[in-house]
Amino acid sequence: MIEKRLSKSPAEYANLVPQAIAAQHLVGEGGQIHAGQNISYVITHSDSKIAANRALPAELTDEATPYDPEAHIDLILRTNLLLPFESIHVN
Repeated sequence: MIEKRLSKSPAEYANLVPQAIAAQHLVGEGGQIHAGQNISYVITHSDSKIAANRALPAELTDEATPYDPEAHIDLILRTNLLLPFESIHVN
């Protein structure tokens, strides 16, 4: 799961980033989602032409939910989460 803080309410996002898509799913299920709230989600199909298919909130996933491993790896690499390990040298 990925967790991000929403900088806007779901309806205010012009670009449909994954956290906004996940938040919109929750709103569609009757949830009250607001700016500043953390949302956990999984990237399902990052290249889907249908925005709603790109991400799902944790609350709507189960063990059968598909995920996009390449998108998750790309996110890890872009956020430099592995940066501290770059200084470790194995002889």
